[in-house]
Amino acid sequence: MVEAPSFADEKELFSEYKRTKDIKLREKIIEKYVYIAEIIAKKFTKNNRLYNNGMDYDDVYQVACLGLIYAAERYDPEKGVKFASYATPTIIGEVRRYFRDKGFFIKVPSRLYEIFRRAERIKRTEGDSS
Repeated sequence: MVEAPSFADEKELFSEYKRTKDIKLREKIIEKYVYIAEIIAKKFTKNNRLYNNGMDYDDVYQVACLGLIYAAERYDPEKGVKFASYATPTIIGEVRRYFRDKGFFIKVPSRLYEIFRRAERIKRTEGDSS
């Protein structure tokens, strides 16, 4: 497993990227943290009945990597938060959005979809307690 850089190295790396917007530096950052996208993609595809509706790992991994790129673009090292802590919710959000958008044949408004998901969760927890 690849080790993430220390917080000081991470801060320096991202500060340099924020200042220069060098694509090569962004690629280096993505290579260092791609393991986060792999973990999240596996979490959402392997034995996960809630999200895995026949979606391939490769598709979910690609979306997770896109979320990683978005996180790298928006990360501010001056906030004092480690990049992995910042990137994880961003990547998960991108993957959930992908499942939300691809999970229905008819486009359902996000608000209705969230109500549906909440009802499914309640139904599952009540079924487990019986």
